[in-house]
Amino acid sequence: GIYVLLDPGVYPLELDATLPDGTKQSFGQMVLVGIGDQPRAIEPVPPDDPNLMESEDQQVASIASPATPTKYWQGKFILPVTPPPVIKAWFGTPRTFTFNGSLFHYIHGGVDLVSNSPVNTLDIYAAASGKVVFTGKLLPVPNPPRGNVTIIDDGWGVYTLYAHQPDDGIYVTVGQQVQAGQLIGQIGATGHVTGPHLHFEMWVGGIQVNPLDWLNNVYP
Repeated sequence: GIYVLLDPGVYPLELDATLPDGTKQSFGQMVLVGIGDQPRAIEPVPPDDPNLMESEDQQVASIASPATPTKYWQGKFILPVTPPPVIKAWFGTPRTFTFNGSLFHYIHGGVDLVSNSPVNTLDIYAAASGKVVFTGKLLPVPNPPRGNVTIIDDGWGVYTLYAHQPDDGIYVTVGQQVQAGQLIGQIGATGHVTGPHLHFEMWVGGIQVNPLDWLNNVYP
């Protein structure tokens, strides 16, 4: 993953590999990181405390840092809500709000989804196979920014996160193995929200990435 706020420029890419016969190989190349064109959005409802957002991001990063040697997913990730989806907010959108008289800036780290289907509009499905590594609130406060979440380790340093679930809307437990497309919970409105939706995040190598890329492309 490449951090969405990384300064544009040329960066070294280095790959180290071990072949089945034990032979080690390395590859290096400079790569260009360009600038995005996301418009800045004004946050309609400021969070209770921006420090909670930072603390929660750090908590997610600690959970999503280990790279499990087993690859659980296969092919493209799947849509975690019943199609057709409606995208309420896009990944990477810069947001601004006023807190205690000062401007606070942050990046929307996921994609907000609801279903436009006449049935099963509240269902959340696992975007890929994996192992549940967290459920519940990330911070010991009544209403943390992401509310109730489920985090699934999909293997090889790839994690999916499903946020804003209701208190009784998490259907899996830590340590449980899940399959792609399995019903894992319900859409809710806990946390910092203006209405019910699924905030869907993906972390790769400890960095937030655009989940829609993984729904449209096969990695690796």
